[in-house]
Amino acid sequence: MKKLLEKLGHSWIALGAILALSVFFFFLPISKNLEMDAYDARLKHLRGSKYTDKIGIIAIDQTSLDKLGSWPWDRTRYVELISNLRDNKPDLLVFDILFQEPKQADKKFEEAIKNAGFDIILPYSFVPVSQFEVRAAPVVENLEKASTATGFIDYIEDPDKVVRRVRLAMQHNGEIYPSLDLVAFALINKVSPDDIKYEKEKIIVGDIVIPTNEGYVLYIDYYIPKSKGMVQNLAARSFYKLYDPKKITDLSGVTLILGAWAPGMRDDFHVPAQPKMYGAKIHANVINTMMTRGFIKKPDNLVNVGIVLLLILVYGLLLSRVANVKILALVSVGILIIFSAINFYFFKAGIWLNWVQPAFVIFSGALVISALQFFRTRKLFGQFVAKEVVDQMVASDKHSKMGGVEKEVSILFSDIRGYTDLSENMTPTEVIDMLNEYHAAMVKIFHKYEGRVFDYMGDAQMVVFGAPIEREDHALLACKAALDMNDALDELREKWRVENREQFEIGIGVCTGIVAIGIVGAEGAKQYSAIGDTTNVASRLQGQSKVLNSTIIISPTTYEYVKEDLETRSLGEVSLKGKIKPVEVFTVMREKESTGQNRKKP
Repeated sequence: MKKLLEKLGHSWIALGAILALSVFFFFLPISKNLEMDAYDARLKHLRGSKYTDKIGIIAIDQTSLDKLGSWPWDRTRYVELISNLRDNKPDLLVFDILFQEPKQADKKFEEAIKNAGFDIILPYSFVPVSQFEVRAAPVVENLEKASTATGFIDYIEDPDKVVRRVRLAMQHNGEIYPSLDLVAFALINKVSPDDIKYEKEKIIVGDIVIPTNEGYVLYIDYYIPKSKGMVQNLAARSFYKLYDPKKITDLSGVTLILGAWAPGMRDDFHVPAQPKMYGAKIHANVINTMMTRGFIKKPDNLVNVGIVLLLILVYGLLLSRVANVKILALVSVGILIIFSAINFYFFKAGIWLNWVQPAFVIFSGALVISALQFFRTRKLFGQFVAKEVVDQMVASDKHSKMGGVEKEVSILFSDIRGYTDLSENMTPTEVIDMLNEYHAAMVKIFHKYEGRVFDYMGDAQMVVFGAPIEREDHALLACKAALDMNDALDELREKWRVENREQFEIGIGVCTGIVAIGIVGAEGAKQYSAIGDTTNVASRLQGQSKVLNSTIIISPTTYEYVKEDLETRSLGEVSLKGKIKPVEVFTVMREKESTGQNRKKP
């Protein structure tokens, strides 16, 4: 752990930024709205395929209103319906219509309920009387006594006005009251509503355990047809058709829910992933959820917080190990895919883990770390190479960390011959002026051929081609730069001759091979460098230029890359320090006719 903390270093700032962004996002309303949308999408695609054909709906639809009169109806309509259903006995008739005020036909309705021959449940509601208090709005007393049982109606609308859950039970004045749907489910399973057991976050009906969320809340596993071949709804029959006994088919074993099914009755609600739904169908879906065991449990928020913290820890590990932004992006996509797969698996199994907030952590984590690496690269390499090179490095995401990266490059060493004698004949100021003029001319050439000056050693230069930005033709670029350097020096020598100033010659060595490219040194004393035998050979080839009486000397490896494009000549074998066997070296004379303008022999 201590080593991890040391590796993270200033990255704690990035982790803190990710955490701060996550906390800020968590408390934004859009965070909860997006999670609700993500819940709806998962419900549509991962669940909602289970249904029972033992639930039916008696719809008070527009046809019924047109044929039997406008709403509200006289209660004799229900008396006649119950009479018509008597010979085709359903198991249960659930009314989704409130009967809270006495009416003239109540006596007939009461008798019809008593003599129905099947169970009938009537609803009531809890009416808020203040911000913290509700009171029961009961069913008309004689109707309540006549019914098999009563239950309250309670749809819970989320902030986006979508009904995703209902309350199966409510505690009021020290007692627990079951909902209309819970009572119906108990009677379907031949359990008396009085025998329902209520425990912490679960309700027990007979031997069936219904897992609930806090406050006995049940998330509805809405039946959502996913193709034309699936049953398109929990069967709805027009009230008007059932009003005619001849049109009633066998209803044995069926639970019927009677409710509004017309636009003007104001009993429709927004539900997940579907058009608006009438209350009767919502009740059917609640009962269907319990009958098919389609329970959805939302764990404590601490679980979701734990997932977020775990993801932040994962990004802490990535900060300490991954410097490549492209790899980081791929890893982040992989994390998102793996997390989503696990999240969807749990949702399908009935456990709702948040998806949006953790996905935001993954997104913001990748963004913050990418920004951190961006500024790290700019700060680190801005000390050593030109701004446009840093821009390319950031874009290509190369060498953005301390340490070496092995790669093939071509290294050019150049040195002024007789520099010591030259400095003795000139004042220090004159020497500096001449060197600056010389270096300025050479640097233009290096930029032209994408070479990077890694080091100035007074009169000497070390230039790398093929790093930090990769070029496959780095050997050819280095040799062309050497030829241009020779031409540029001739122009300078002519200028200095006219100005009656001292003149000098240079030696150039070029070697191609593998080096370790990277930043070496300690904090405050860093250098971008290329280390390896290739660097040493290039330096020693330059040292041989005077002995071999040739301005440009290239290694055998460089020769193999450029022999098709440049005219070269072997200078024989030479012994180089650190090499057991002599090495054949070459000089470069000019570009071949097909590749460019002829040059004079160096």
